[in-house]
Amino acid sequence: MLKAGLALNVAIEAPNGRHLTRSLIILYQISRVFVKIYGEKLKSTASAGGIIINDKNEVALTCHEGGRHWNFPKGRVEPGENLEETAQREVYEETGIKDAKLVKFLGKYQRFRLGADGISENKSELKIIYLYLFKSNQTKMKPIDPDNPCAEWFAKDKILDILKHPKDKKFFRSIVDNI
Repeated sequence: MLKAGLALNVAIEAPNGRHLTRSLIILYQISRVFVKIYGEKLKSTASAGGIIINDKNEVALTCHEGGRHWNFPKGRVEPGENLEETAQREVYEETGIKDAKLVKFLGKYQRFRLGADGISENKSELKIIYLYLFKSNQTKMKPIDPDNPCAEWFAKDKILDILKHPKDKKFFRSIVDNI
Protein backbone atom coordinates (compact mmCIF):
# COMPACT_ATOMS: atom_id res chain seq x y z
CA MET A 1 0.00 0.00 0.00
CA LEU A 2 1.36 3.43 -0.92
CA LYS A 3 0.88 6.16 1.62
CA ALA A 4 2.18 9.69 1.58
CA GLY A 5 4.36 8.85 4.61
CA LEU A 6 6.27 6.29 2.58
CA ALA A 7 7.70 9.02 0.37
CA LEU A 8 8.67 11.01 3.47
CA ASN A 9 10.65 8.06 4.85
CA VAL A 10 12.47 7.64 1.53
CA ALA A 11 13.35 11.32 1.40
CA ILE A 12 14.66 11.40 4.98
CA GLU A 13 17.11 8.63 4.11
CA ALA A 14 18.46 10.62 1.14
CA PRO A 15 22.27 10.92 1.44
CA ASN A 16 22.42 14.55 0.31
CA GLY A 17 21.35 16.55 3.39
CA ARG A 18 21.66 19.84 1.53
CA HIS A 19 18.72 18.93 -0.72
CA LEU A 20 16.80 17.00 1.91
CA THR A 21 14.14 19.66 2.47
CA ARG A 22 13.54 20.23 -1.25
CA SER A 23 13.46 16.45 -1.93
CA LEU A 24 11.17 15.94 1.03
CA ILE A 25 8.64 18.47 -0.23
CA ILE A 26 8.75 17.28 -3.84
CA LEU A 27 8.41 13.58 -2.95
CA TYR A 28 5.63 14.35 -0.49
CA GLN A 29 3.72 16.36 -3.11
CA ILE A 30 4.19 13.64 -5.75
CA SER A 31 2.95 10.95 -3.35
CA ARG A 32 -0.10 13.04 -2.40
CA VAL A 33 -1.00 13.53 -6.08
CA PHE A 34 -0.46 9.82 -6.78
CA VAL A 35 -2.75 8.80 -3.91
CA LYS A 36 -5.36 11.37 -4.96
CA ILE A 37 -5.38 10.13 -8.58
CA TYR A 38 -4.91 6.38 -8.14
CA GLY A 39 -6.06 5.73 -4.59
CA GLU A 40 -4.14 4.01 -1.83
CA LYS A 41 -3.58 0.82 -3.80
CA LEU A 42 -2.20 0.27 -7.27
CA LYS A 43 -1.68 -3.28 -8.36
CA SER A 44 0.98 -3.96 -10.97
CA THR A 45 0.86 -7.20 -12.96
CA ALA A 46 3.04 -8.73 -15.65
CA SER A 47 1.33 -10.17 -18.72
CA ALA A 48 2.83 -11.96 -21.68
CA GLY A 49 1.35 -12.92 -25.02
CA GLY A 50 1.76 -12.98 -28.71
CA ILE A 51 1.18 -11.33 -32.00
CA ILE A 52 0.54 -14.29 -34.28
CA ILE A 53 1.00 -14.09 -38.05
CA ASN A 54 -0.34 -16.74 -40.44
CA ASP A 55 0.70 -17.75 -43.96
CA LYS A 56 -1.57 -15.03 -45.42
CA ASN A 57 0.20 -12.39 -43.30
CA GLU A 58 -2.91 -11.94 -41.16
CA VAL A 59 -2.88 -11.24 -37.42
CA ALA A 60 -4.81 -13.23 -34.81
CA LEU A 61 -6.92 -11.28 -32.33
CA THR A 62 -9.09 -12.59 -29.51
CA CYS A 63 -12.26 -11.11 -28.11
CA HIS A 64 -12.37 -10.14 -24.46
CA GLU A 65 -14.95 -8.98 -21.95
CA GLY A 66 -17.85 -10.80 -23.61
CA GLY A 67 -16.88 -9.70 -27.12
CA ARG A 68 -16.81 -5.98 -26.35
CA HIS A 69 -13.24 -5.57 -27.55
CA TRP A 70 -10.48 -7.39 -29.42
CA ASN A 71 -6.84 -7.68 -28.49
CA PHE A 72 -3.74 -9.83 -28.78
CA PRO A 73 -3.82 -13.07 -26.81
CA LYS A 74 -2.06 -12.46 -23.50
CA GLY A 75 -2.42 -13.06 -19.80
CA ARG A 76 -0.83 -13.04 -16.40
CA VAL A 77 2.40 -14.82 -15.68
CA GLU A 78 1.69 -17.80 -13.42
CA PRO A 79 4.05 -18.88 -10.63
CA GLY A 80 6.96 -20.88 -12.01
CA GLU A 81 6.54 -19.62 -15.59
CA ASN A 82 8.90 -17.42 -17.51
CA LEU A 83 7.59 -14.83 -19.99
CA GLU A 84 8.02 -17.05 -23.06
CA GLU A 85 6.15 -19.93 -21.40
CA THR A 86 3.33 -17.59 -20.44
CA ALA A 87 3.11 -16.20 -23.97
CA GLN A 88 3.01 -19.71 -25.46
CA ARG A 89 0.32 -20.86 -22.97
CA GLU A 90 -1.83 -17.77 -23.50
CA VAL A 91 -1.61 -18.06 -27.29
CA TYR A 92 -2.84 -21.65 -27.04
CA GLU A 93 -5.58 -20.97 -24.45
CA GLU A 94 -6.99 -17.89 -26.18
CA THR A 95 -6.74 -19.06 -29.81
CA GLY A 96 -6.46 -22.84 -29.72
CA ILE A 97 -3.42 -22.60 -32.02
CA LYS A 98 -1.26 -25.64 -31.36
CA ASP A 99 1.56 -25.07 -33.85
CA ALA A 100 2.54 -21.50 -32.89
CA LYS A 101 6.29 -21.08 -33.41
CA LEU A 102 8.05 -18.45 -31.35
CA VAL A 103 10.02 -16.14 -33.64
CA LYS A 104 11.25 -13.29 -31.44
CA PHE A 105 10.56 -10.91 -28.59
CA LEU A 106 8.82 -7.77 -29.89
CA GLY A 107 8.96 -5.55 -26.83
CA LYS A 108 7.05 -4.42 -23.79
CA TYR A 109 4.82 -1.55 -22.80
CA GLN A 110 2.64 -0.46 -19.89
CA ARG A 111 -0.98 0.47 -19.69
CA PHE A 112 -3.83 0.37 -17.26
CA ARG A 113 -6.32 -2.46 -17.41
CA LEU A 114 -9.35 -1.79 -19.59
CA GLY A 115 -12.52 -0.82 -17.80
CA ALA A 116 -15.75 -2.81 -17.95
CA ASP A 117 -16.86 -0.87 -21.05
CA GLY A 118 -13.79 -2.06 -22.98
CA ILE A 119 -12.60 1.50 -23.65
CA SER A 120 -11.97 3.39 -20.40
CA GLU A 121 -9.07 2.59 -18.08
CA ASN A 122 -9.31 0.81 -14.74
CA LYS A 123 -6.53 2.62 -12.89
CA SER A 124 -6.42 0.11 -10.05
CA GLU A 125 -4.19 -2.19 -12.13
CA LEU A 126 -1.13 -1.26 -14.14
CA LYS A 127 -0.23 -3.96 -16.64
CA ILE A 128 3.29 -4.49 -17.94
CA ILE A 129 2.76 -6.33 -21.23
CA TYR A 130 5.49 -8.40 -22.92
CA LEU A 131 4.69 -9.45 -26.49
CA TYR A 132 6.37 -12.04 -28.71
CA LEU A 133 6.01 -12.71 -32.42
CA PHE A 134 4.64 -16.14 -33.34
CA LYS A 135 4.07 -17.75 -36.74
CA SER A 136 1.37 -20.32 -37.48
CA ASN A 137 -0.08 -22.09 -40.48
CA GLN A 138 -3.22 -23.12 -38.58
CA THR A 139 -6.23 -21.60 -40.32
CA LYS A 140 -9.03 -22.27 -37.82
CA MET A 141 -8.93 -21.13 -34.25
CA LYS A 142 -10.96 -22.56 -31.38
CA PRO A 143 -10.22 -20.85 -28.05
CA ILE A 144 -10.07 -22.97 -24.92
CA ASP A 145 -10.38 -20.08 -22.45
CA PRO A 146 -14.09 -19.41 -21.70
CA ASP A 147 -13.28 -15.76 -20.83
CA ASN A 148 -12.02 -15.25 -24.39
CA PRO A 149 -14.56 -17.18 -26.46
CA CYS A 150 -13.59 -16.09 -29.95
CA ALA A 151 -10.52 -15.57 -32.09
CA GLU A 152 -10.22 -14.45 -35.70
CA TRP A 153 -7.60 -13.63 -38.30
CA PHE A 154 -7.52 -10.02 -39.51
CA ALA A 155 -5.55 -8.23 -42.22
CA LYS A 156 -2.64 -6.23 -40.77
CA ASP A 157 -4.02 -2.97 -42.13
CA LYS A 158 -7.28 -3.46 -40.14
CA ILE A 159 -5.69 -4.08 -36.73
CA LEU A 160 -5.42 -0.41 -35.72
CA ASP A 161 -9.14 0.04 -36.47
CA ILE A 162 -10.05 -2.95 -34.29
CA LEU A 163 -7.85 -2.39 -31.22
CA LYS A 164 -9.44 -0.09 -28.62
CA HIS A 165 -6.73 0.93 -26.16
CA PRO A 166 -4.47 3.75 -27.44
CA LYS A 167 -1.34 2.13 -25.98
CA ASP A 168 -2.12 -1.20 -27.69
CA LYS A 169 -2.46 0.71 -30.95
CA LYS A 170 0.77 2.64 -30.33
CA PHE A 171 2.69 -0.57 -29.67
CA PHE A 172 1.33 -2.28 -32.78
CA ARG A 173 2.14 0.78 -34.88
CA SER A 174 5.72 0.67 -33.58
CA ILE A 175 6.31 -2.98 -34.59
CA VAL A 176 4.06 -3.60 -37.61
CA ASP A 177 6.82 -3.00 -40.15
CA ASN A 178 9.03 -5.59 -38.42
CA ILE A 179 6.58 -8.49 -38.47
